[in-house]
Amino acid sequence: MGPWRLELIRVWRTRRMIVLLAAFVIVGLGDPVLTYFLRDLVSKGPRGGVHVILPKQTALDGITGVAGSLAELGTLVVAIVAAATLVFDARPALAAFYRTRLRRPVRLVLPRYLVLTAAAVVALAAGTLAAWYETTVLFGAVPAASLAGGFALEALWFCFVTSLVVGFASVVRSAGAAVGSAIAVLLVLALLGSVSVISSWLPTRLAASLPDLISPNTAGNIWHAVIVAAAAAAVLVIAAVWRLGRREL
Repeated sequence: MGPWRLELIRVWRTRRMIVLLAAFVIVGLGDPVLTYFLRDLVSKGPRGGVHVILPKQTALDGITGVAGSLAELGTLVVAIVAAATLVFDARPALAAFYRTRLRRPVRLVLPRYLVLTAAAVVALAAGTLAAWYETTVLFGAVPAASLAGGFALEALWFCFVTSLVVGFASVVRSAGAAVGSAIAVLLVLALLGSVSVISSWLPTRLAASLPDLISPNTAGNIWHAVIVAAAAAAVLVIAAVWRLGRREL
């Protein structure tokens, strides 16, 4: 059995594909509903004498809510699943088994990385379709072409997240350490996003980019982040292949 077929079977039999699909579809279906009833929830909740006025929610608000949840919950789920898949040396005996049969590190890294990343993108697509359907039912039509463009930007974000995890997988030997390190870097990048000079260049600019092409006024210099995220993902994967090829068991 070749490594590509093995990884396809692994991502399904370990239920990782189901976990990803469940997380993204629940967000895609649930957030537009929450946004739709937000005014009612606020108006009926305890206000303590404070008068809260919310504008009427629109389709853009529904998609924006989905994007925010995907940037947080989706990123965390993808990072955890990626670490469980990509930290090759977490089990020394199993790592030795693979290394004696896959002598070239590229055959060890790329199938796992690409299959896992493809699974995350498929889950994102399912969640985006769910959000598009629910938002259309509750608020009205959403421009499909613009939403597809936002999906592509968000897909690049998850490619960056998985590449960051595989980068740390070549440094540490624990899935927990890889997840923690990757999340720490993402949090630092998010904090740096408050610096206006560099904010448009940071990959975290893509984390909630699903609605960006629906409302061009919010897009800004999104293409700076696209270039940096794509380049960083490629460098991280190449570095991981190199480091894992030199690592001793």
